[in-house]
Amino acid sequence: MEVGTSNILIYWKREDGVEEIITPKADDLILHGVTRDSVINIIKEFNDIPIVERNISIHEVIEAAKS
Repeated sequence: MEVGTSNILIYWKREDGVEEIITPKADDLILHGVTRDSVINIIKEFNDIPIVERNISIHEVIEAAKS
């Protein structure tokens, strides 16, 4: 099952000041969808900010929303 929240991408600055975009890694739960792949490819083409695919905790989502 894939839902809209599976396509979350978060831009933020880590505590060490490094900018990054994080998104959940595609696996058995997060599909390799067209929307997801398109957004990642557009970001890579027009931006130098690294995209990190990894698990995202709810605490990170809350902190990103605060900042």
